Amino acid sequence: MNPNYNSIDFTEVEQLSEDNLPRRPGNLILNLRERLVHNETGELVGVSVKLHYDKMRRVTDQQQDYFFAPLPNTPFSLGIVLPSTYGKTWIKVGDEVLKNIHMKVNISDFFAGDNWKVHPDWVYCKYHYLEGHEFKTPEDELRHFLKKMVQPDWGWYEQYEDDMEDGNSNGKL
Repeated sequence: MNPNYNSIDFTEVEQLSEDNLPRRPGNLILNLRERLVHNETGELVGVSVKLHYDKMRRVTDQQQDYFFAPLPNTPFSLGIVLPSTYGKTWIKVGDEVLKNIHMKVNISDFFAGDNWKVHPDWVYCKYHYLEGHEFKTPEDELRHFLKKMVQPDWGWYEQYEDDMEDGNSNGKL
């Protein structure tokens, strides 16, 4: 049976690592709850939370970031929680492709047949301009780039330059 959180207090759902006793929330979570109830805008970042997994048989600590604000013209607040590392990791595809090329792995083999799809909301590879680069399906577009990226004259370029420490980025991966 799935739990119904419609009538459970926020402090019973979020268990912070600072909470020493079950059912006795610590000051941080009580402060966060009060700020939500009083329709304040704010954030709490790097909060250590107890996270259960493996059908609630195991527990780990995870850093979370909380963001909250009132919903205008209502008595409600909106709170969003994200892992502290959310959006801070990305893959340098060029490095992965080169590694596979050196290992003599044909990446196109992973996409053989038609029993797979590209997620409609995800962008894998795109030309910065579409004229002359139209594809029937997103899968055809991905196959196109899989063929091109193993060519010796292929270069990986970013649409947006990095904010590099020395301020000098050529945009090439």
